[in-house]
Amino acid sequence: MRADWIAGAYDPFLETICDMFRKYGTDSFDAFMESCGVYELHREILRSYYENGRCERNENVLLNEVTYEQERMTAAMAAMLKALAAKHPIVLVINRFQMASRSTFELVHELIIHPDINIGMVLGVNDTVGRWESVAEVWDGIEESLQDQSQLYHIGSSDRRRTERTEEYSLGEGYTDNVDIDEDYDASIRKVANIVEFLDYDQAKRYFREVENKMKFEDAKMNNASKCVFYLLYARTSILLGELSKALELITEAGKMIPMGNEFRFRAQLDFLRGTCYMYQGKLDRAERYADRAYEHAVQSGDEKQVSRAQLLKVMAQMSGWYNIFFCVKDIPIEAELIEKLMQYGYKIFIFTHMTISRMLLPRRIGRKRRCSILARVLLWQRRSVMHSLYMMHTRKTLCWHRPTE
Repeated sequence: MRADWIAGAYDPFLETICDMFRKYGTDSFDAFMESCGVYELHREILRSYYENGRCERNENVLLNEVTYEQERMTAAMAAMLKALAAKHPIVLVINRFQMASRSTFELVHELIIHPDINIGMVLGVNDTVGRWESVAEVWDGIEESLQDQSQLYHIGSSDRRRTERTEEYSLGEGYTDNVDIDEDYDASIRKVANIVEFLDYDQAKRYFREVENKMKFEDAKMNNASKCVFYLLYARTSILLGELSKALELITEAGKMIPMGNEFRFRAQLDFLRGTCYMYQGKLDRAERYADRAYEHAVQSGDEKQVSRAQLLKVMAQMSGWYNIFFCVKDIPIEAELIEKLMQYGYKIFIFTHMTISRMLLPRRIGRKRRCSILARVLLWQRRSVMHSLYMMHTRKTLCWHRPTE
């Protein structure tokens, strides 16, 4: 681990997986991910990172899905590493392990409690250096597992000094040794954007807090374009950490900025994030209002994807928010155009009903031929008996319409 650069998500395992697949992989990367049981919504993230080093994801992460998705991502990393190690055994030596990201800690813990004969690890740690309170639990889990297997060794006086430090200093989030911020903010923000997509929000938060302090108290300079991206990414991360008040504070601060380029798109993104905060807070009227504002700005910006996201946010708010309940409390009309756009952006559509296909509730004004076309495409996604709806809920990232039997 480098002391002068923020540790990446799953570093160094992620790069090891990519490098080993380029050298030893025989199938396509997609086929490899499928064989390793990678969660479908994570495949586009891994694929884009493998191909160009930048993570891309169409669907938003839901707040109540964060833990589940983090567990699936860690399990996928372990499975891919083990599959590649079966072709070529590996030994990883990680120095300054205390500087690693939380996702790396989680993966190491997974590999320790579920070891593989083809994977060896040597972890070097300076016992006199503090570690983050947020990783204390998984850190302790790693230590306990290694102690149980008699695989923990102390060199020289490190064990005595560690005991002294433990008694002298409590764990705290003020320690920033593993977040030495580079002044090249464009490059560091791109790296942190990848960290966010790989769901390591704790590591991203450390970067954001350090940069925020530099801008507030050290007069650090950041160009306007980078600052806009910084605030949007920081607010989104705060939402997914459940820190909604902080997210609203960041959105308000960002609202004072005049972005370069497409201002309407920037405003649409801010309104979308604010509406999302209000939805998770249960302030559904405000959430709908900002969803409408996000829609208006998105239309003005010409960003069709942002238009669809705003429409979807409004539906979520109308259904009492997907964070608190799984079933909506009333019928919500959903435009056929929204269904088509969501399918275009990778949503899988399942239609549930106890009625016949002929009673599929799509707006009649779109015409019988087009209704049949939409229904046929939906059936291709589902591959089982048809059920239908204009209720929508979200479970494991599947958009579902449901209309109860009359």
